[in-house]
Amino acid sequence: MRVWKEGSGLLTNQFFLNAPLTVNSFFERGLLGVAVDPDFAANRFIYVYYTATTPAIHNRISRFTADAAGELALAGSETILLELNNLSAGNHNGGALHFGPDGKLYAGVGENAVSS
Repeated sequence: MRVWKEGSGLLTNQFFLNAPLTVNSFFERGLLGVAVDPDFAANRFIYVYYTATTPAIHNRISRFTADAAGELALAGSETILLELNNLSAGNHNGGALHFGPDGKLYAGVGENAVSS
């Protein structure tokens, strides 16, 4: 993830997460969703939905805190909010991550190719 400032183009070649996430990127896995907190100017929170590799391959939703400029995630700022079940399929893993008009964070998690 890189920071884009409106009107000025790509801010830097530096990634927002200075210690990149280790993700499983098989088929429809990987970095699946990103949402900026509606109160970002005050709290600097960025939410990330990704496919974690340990202890087993599964999807995770984490919150990161950006620096004062909003350009880099602070080292060690990851707060894991949700660990989903282990994945068996490479598809139907979801990934949509959005804030609703009620200010709550919503995630589309998929059904891991298990229709039941």
